[in-house]
Amino acid sequence: MIAGPIDHPTWLVAPPDQPSRRVAEEIMAELGVTPDSRWEFMGLATIASLVAAGVGAAVLPRLALLHVDVPTTPTGRSRRIDAVIRAGSRTRPAVTAVMDALASLA
Repeated sequence: MIAGPIDHPTWLVAPPDQPSRRVAEEIMAELGVTPDSRWEFMGLATIASLVAAGVGAAVLPRLALLHVDVPTTPTGRSRRIDAVIRAGSRTRPAVTAVMDALASLA
């Protein structure tokens, strides 16, 4: 998902050694975008918050955008998330909350 304005933005990215940076660069290349990636930040939540504040744009997973309100552009990509939990943990409130959040994004 591309978050923020994509017409000549400053792109906000993770450092080069982070997997999300590699994926962001692949998506931007597929879209023919040459990013002006002047700013690097650790943590997708930090990047999402900066996009919401209007600082720039970013390629982010939908999960990173749960708590921010920003315009988005779908990229056509998806990923699979498998959750493995112990049978005895299924009724724990925290586990239920995570599973519900994941299911709502499917």
